[in-house]
Amino acid sequence: MISGGGSLRRRIRSTLGALSLVGVVGIGLLLWLSVSAHTRSLEATHNFVEDERASDRITRAVLQQLAVAVAFPTAAHDEEREAFLASGTVVHNELRRYLFGTLTPEERIRLAEVREAHQRFEVQAIQAADLFARDVEEQADGALLVMARLAGEFLEGMEGFFAIRIAALDELQRNQEALQATLLRSALLLAAGLVLLSMLAAWELNRRVARPLTALAEVTERIATGSLDARVPTRGDHEFRVMAERFNRMAEGLQQREAQLTRALADVEEAQGELIAVETLGAVGRMSAGFAHEINNPLTSVLGYAELLDERLASDPPPDPEEARALLAPILKEASRARSLVESLVQVARHPEGPISAVSLRETIDAVVGLREYAFQQAGLELVVEGVPGVSVRVDSQLLHAVFLHLINNALDAMRPQGRGSLTISGTFDRAEGWVELEFIDTGPGLSQPDRIFEPFHTTKPVGEGTGLGLSLVHQFVTAAGGEIHASDAEAGGARFLIRLPPADTEAVRDVAEVRMDPSDATESATAPSVTAEPGPATVEDGPAGATVQPDPPPGDTSDPFTVLVVEDEPHLLKLQARLLARIGLRVVEASSVAEARRALAKEAVDLIVSDVRMPGESGIDLYLEVRNAHPELVERFLFVTGDATVPELDAIVQAQGEIVIRKPFRMEEYLTRIRKKIAS
Repeated sequence: MISGGGSLRRRIRSTLGALSLVGVVGIGLLLWLSVSAHTRSLEATHNFVEDERASDRITRAVLQQLAVAVAFPTAAHDEEREAFLASGTVVHNELRRYLFGTLTPEERIRLAEVREAHQRFEVQAIQAADLFARDVEEQADGALLVMARLAGEFLEGMEGFFAIRIAALDELQRNQEALQATLLRSALLLAAGLVLLSMLAAWELNRRVARPLTALAEVTERIATGSLDARVPTRGDHEFRVMAERFNRMAEGLQQREAQLTRALADVEEAQGELIAVETLGAVGRMSAGFAHEINNPLTSVLGYAELLDERLASDPPPDPEEARALLAPILKEASRARSLVESLVQVARHPEGPISAVSLRETIDAVVGLREYAFQQAGLELVVEGVPGVSVRVDSQLLHAVFLHLINNALDAMRPQGRGSLTISGTFDRAEGWVELEFIDTGPGLSQPDRIFEPFHTTKPVGEGTGLGLSLVHQFVTAAGGEIHASDAEAGGARFLIRLPPADTEAVRDVAEVRMDPSDATESATAPSVTAEPGPATVEDGPAGATVQPDPPPGDTSDPFTVLVVEDEPHLLKLQARLLARIGLRVVEASSVAEARRALAKEAVDLIVSDVRMPGESGIDLYLEVRNAHPELVERFLFVTGDATVPELDAIVQAQGEIVIRKPFRMEEYLTRIRKKIAS
């Protein structure tokens, strides 16, 4: 074998060449010896058979000659002589064939003696025939005796010749057997040599090929498990040194790319957090107008009832405890409601980098639903929560808020153009499977491409109304939390989103009734009893919406009181405005919706209309447009009370009518001043 750091190809080629040469030469030699031995064996067998046949022919011919010679005394005619000579020719030809063959010197000498003995036998037989022909019987008998003796000598000579031939054949047989044994030993030696050379080649291949490949596989496995600093030793043959150097360069490149990828992933995570924040803030921005209205409603109640309470506390006599509690109850309830709204908004709008903790699904759903309920009501839609389990999941609380907010906003955007529909949120907890499932099913137009809905930048909204990243981020967050999210069309139409999340550990799972508590139910309902508003003679009885509040007329005033229609869907705000208007001697007709206001206008003679803008079903804008057509005399005596930051339709009316809006939250005196101004106009 070639040692050192040469070429593995040359080394393998040399090894295989040596093995091939030894194998070919050894096998060729064995084949040649085997064929040669086989040929000799066949030749010896053939010669033996031919010798046997020749011996038989010679013996028969000599016996025929003797038989003819024995008949000479009685029939020494030419026919017998010719038969005698013909048999002698057979013997002569057989002996001559041997002489022209391959013979040993001993065989050739012995054959020459046999031939001479046969010739003497024939000569003596011819002489005996001639003597019998001349009737010299005594001499002829003597010649026959000599002929018989010469025939015996001939046959003995032939037997000796064939004995030499048989001895030679026996020697050849022994040589063939020895050769066969030699061939067998040579084959065994060749096989042993080939096995030894193969083992040597295998050892060399293991040392020069298998070991480097094993080292390469081990380093590859370490790199695959994350140890990118692993390197292959650069030793051995040229090919493996080159491969190791290139592999190490590749590993260094992977290590550098991993560092780059780590930095890029950090940048992506940062960008993802910013995108989530942007999507969340975008959702918050889209609901800001509704939120402003919803937060201003409780603030207006708080401010109005606080001023009423302040006045009563400053009056003489001061209010009794029951009256004070009646004025304080709406303040507490509406303040709690405002705080809940603000907390929900803060939770949703906060930057999504909170800690991973056990988060209640129901509380999260309640917080997000509390923010969007009013928007659904204003759009004429229903937002229904059914059976969300009291189970906690380990997630980032802010991200979970963002997921639910985005799904609810998507349903709102999809159904808003229809002006009707519902979003149903339901959930189950399968302890056996270890999943918490939440379903968001709306009755909107459905999903045109459910299989692409989670692709980044894929959106079905018009240009400028969606980035196409929201659902992609939702999918990414749910997946990162160990859950699943699937989108499909609902059986009855609309979109269906199914979220599966693993629950937190058993300590974080709270077994509570699977019904949703409205946040407003946590505060004890307070309904103000009959209150005598001081100063002033008016008395306001809290009753059902649509009731007529009859103030006591001022002393000496016998005219009919001024009638005001107040349209407000918030009960506390409706009662607050009724109290304030009654204090200045106005008759108040209450309506909690546009439909009730329409019925009141059909039955009552109204001098002034004060209406909220956003209400479930029809809005205050719809009422204004209807009044402008059916009661144009009331257009100049129409006031809007709203907490919305911006309403495009209302802006157009303000530009045409001037000061027609009272902004929530308002001060009591500000509200009454605007009412007096409208009455006086």
